[in-house]
Amino acid sequence: MAFLGEGFAKLILFGEHAVVHGRAAVAFALPGYSITARWTPGSGLLEARAPGGYGADVAKAFSVVAEALGLEERGGLVEADGNIPPEAGFGSSGALCAALARAAGAARAASGNPASVEELWAAANAAERAFHGNPSGVDTGLSLLGGFRRLEPRPAFPPSVETLERPGPVLVVAAAPRVASCKTSVATVGQAVRAGEPRAVSAVEALGDLADQAWLALRNGPWDGALAARIGDLARRAQESLRGLGLSTEELDALIGAGEAAGASGGKLSGGGAGGAFWLASGNRADAERVAEAVRSEAARLDINLPFGPEVLRP
Repeated sequence: MAFLGEGFAKLILFGEHAVVHGRAAVAFALPGYSITARWTPGSGLLEARAPGGYGADVAKAFSVVAEALGLEERGGLVEADGNIPPEAGFGSSGALCAALARAAGAARAASGNPASVEELWAAANAAERAFHGNPSGVDTGLSLLGGFRRLEPRPAFPPSVETLERPGPVLVVAAAPRVASCKTSVATVGQAVRAGEPRAVSAVEALGDLADQAWLALRNGPWDGALAARIGDLARRAQESLRGLGLSTEELDALIGAGEAAGASGGKLSGGGAGGAFWLASGNRADAERVAEAVRSEAARLDINLPFGPEVLRP
């Protein structure tokens, strides 16, 4: 008998880097993008299969998840596949860990001992440490829970969660090539914050404040031209802070600039930075389609191969 699990991609709108230092992040699960895991228990050593040479990572993550959930049997075959571009800022490793936790949780439930969502989340986050050292829990939480959320770390895991109960913003989402890994970017900012560098401390606090303001605005919606302008303004200000931390790139700035020139109210990078995921806000879908075309044209002009998008999404 095989046990299945799924973990969703995510996009952080506001609060990246700040959430690593105790502030809230505003994020959502990316519609239509996920990683699935399939575990067929068996005797002997665990065999793992995944595209792109990621089999060893899958085996390592599943072993952590199985131990965290107290599975007695941990051998057999585990397979993972999906459509989330790796290392692009959409939480592919968090989605993998969430999918493996769901699969292991399904096995535990079949034995008559179902795991709570909190247990699955903790198991997924334990596996995520193998990829990112000290993850905030945002990626694995969004991958497990889905939806549009505000997540805030607290002393006891997991983070607190609030849910947006109304339709979310109209966004153009894409990704630029990365010049550094998420793990490297997070570590660099974290080192500067711990050293008390004023520039880094101020930028991280600003990112946390902007996330709080964005959540309040989105929660009080509905999405219209005025709210799009407000979120766009907050995005521009957040991007300035991220740029000040050295997390943007010339290519990413050019793509965001092209989208804003085409009518987007504002945009910013998402996640670790140094390239990767970014988004732009629009008042409606028709405007967003024009913004997406402008980003696409700018990428072609600069000969940039986008690993994702641009796509028009409304979470």
